[in-house]
Amino acid sequence: LGPADFGVVGAAWAPFQLALPVVQGATELVGIRNLSADRAGGMRWVFAITAMTMVLAIAAIAGLALHAMLVYGPQSHATAQIAIQALVLLSVAASPAWAARSFQRTDLYASPRLLQASVFVALVAGALALRPSPLMVPVADLIARTVAALCAFRFLRPVLPGLTPMRALAALADVRRARAALAGNRWETFHFA
Repeated sequence: LGPADFGVVGAAWAPFQLALPVVQGATELVGIRNLSADRAGGMRWVFAITAMTMVLAIAAIAGLALHAMLVYGPQSHATAQIAIQALVLLSVAASPAWAARSFQRTDLYASPRLLQASVFVALVAGALALRPSPLMVPVADLIARTVAALCAFRFLRPVLPGLTPMRALAALADVRRARAALAGNRWETFHFA
């Protein structure tokens, strides 16, 4: 990639990094605290926080896409880069790896992150060798984070039996649960953010 293309990648990464604390950091802190205080309701907290992060991720994706279209124009490379990079927020929101921190299981938290970094580097290296395009970077990031999220579900099964991606997706269909999670923690979440 030349300097101009790195500028396109940077234009996508900057707003993505600004959206991460709202989608991931704040909600995960609330989830870690509640899960630590209520072990019996662990599954309920994981699904509630997942619903909460997914709602915030969808809102952030819409906001980033609109921002990109207004600033760069609907047909620009930067708009496409930002839109695809914003989709990575969905895999970030879906990952339950944060729950391992409430159990003080650094290994279960670090393993998906290490896997994500390794898969991302391998995919970017391979993709850029085959087709040097800035769009390969967010695509590789999306795949790597999705793989890490799926592995996080598997790694957490010993401490949260029954935790599966399908059950998490089923919980997301309950709009009332998502609304309750947002309403119950909205001020604390934005305070942390």
